[in-house]
Amino acid sequence: MKKYVQEATDINVWTSLKEDTFDRGKDIREFIEGLELIEGNAFISLDAKWGDGKTFFVRQIEETLKYFRAKQMETEEKLLKDLESYEYLKESVAVKETTVEHIYLPVYYNAWMYDDHNDPLMSLLLVMTKQCGGAYNTKINTKSLGERLLAVASSLPISIKKINPATIIKDLQEGKMDILSAVKTEEDIKECVRDVFNDIIVEEAEKLVVFIDELDRCKPSFAIEMLERIKHYFDDERIIFVVSLNKEQLIHTISNYYGSEFDATRYLNRFFDVSINLPEISWYQKQKVQCTNSERFWITLIADELSDYYGFSLRDKLIYKSSIESLPRDVGDAFSQDKMYLNIFEVIIVLLDMVDAKEKKAFLEGKSNILIDLMPRIEIYKKYILRSFGIDIRDDCEEKLTEKYKLVQEVYEYVFGRDTEEYFKEADISRNLKEICIKACNGLKS
Repeated sequence: MKKYVQEATDINVWTSLKEDTFDRGKDIREFIEGLELIEGNAFISLDAKWGDGKTFFVRQIEETLKYFRAKQMETEEKLLKDLESYEYLKESVAVKETTVEHIYLPVYYNAWMYDDHNDPLMSLLLVMTKQCGGAYNTKINTKSLGERLLAVASSLPISIKKINPATIIKDLQEGKMDILSAVKTEEDIKECVRDVFNDIIVEEAEKLVVFIDELDRCKPSFAIEMLERIKHYFDDERIIFVVSLNKEQLIHTISNYYGSEFDATRYLNRFFDVSINLPEISWYQKQKVQCTNSERFWITLIADELSDYYGFSLRDKLIYKSSIESLPRDVGDAFSQDKMYLNIFEVIIVLLDMVDAKEKKAFLEGKSNILIDLMPRIEIYKKYILRSFGIDIRDDCEEKLTEKYKLVQEVYEYVFGRDTEEYFKEADISRNLKEICIKACNGLKS
């Protein structure tokens, strides 16, 4: 199966910036211009539905800020040598159209990867120090960090002087120890966090921008504690937090955690100074990922219109596209009418696999009415039925269309729900059409 949905790896993010995938250059520019206006500490929520490209967007901003920071601090020759993303970003729309005066130190934190950690604050600090220590020539190192954290852990029931800081860091990273939980007072924790920031934010950096991603996918306890921790302990004026989330989903999570009577919306809103909705990708850009394939014209046209009808996100469109294009192009020794019905049945099975597992089960058992419900509503079905049955569009064809819709439903019920081997006389189809269809949807040739 051809993979259209790409992970937000460095190389994929750089390529998307270079090629201005889905016209995000303008959105990136406007977001960074907003950062430039912020004075002091800020907490920003970036809201979008799952699959609408939040991760790629925040990673694009992260890489753009890295580029500008490096350019502000280094010569062009050194950039070319040391900045791996230089050749990708130097001509990108996001870079060409954006002016950055402040120096930002961006950090990306995927909360979902760490939601089994005992303490969200500790895992975030470790990710921050690791990323900054690896990507930038900062003063941070595991030895100094270990010593700084140990300095406030006076209540641990062990002899601190005998502990190797490198061992402490290893235990912290593996979730075996949480030093902050042993600190005596809230002020000690704040002081510890502040000292870590002093090590991370070097003289050349004015602001630390922390992108917290995938928070809405975390366990409720972790997501809630993460928000409370960063709001309480990260009030340093040098830090801006950008939390990308599906606000509706996170509100649902909080409601389930605290109870239906709890005002989850107001609770969530109090964490953020600014709430931003990720701009939707234009209809024109979404068409670039439609399924249409000249070799399988009708099946891909049907799939395209169904993905629009169901309001698929960009990610879902890409997944659907790859699944449809992986369907075998041949149907063995099937008759011509077999192929016509397969074009209808296969697309629906792949669709239901993504949107409704219960309805898919019913469809495979011949108990679904989805076809007879959908066909009159989807314009491409009308064109396909007219073309397949040779109905002249110049005639009054509505009655004939209704008749053929019913025939398709009857064929479906015969193919998927029959309990008899009696041949279906009204349509010239194979007796094993169901097996052919299921094999195709499983990626197998008949």
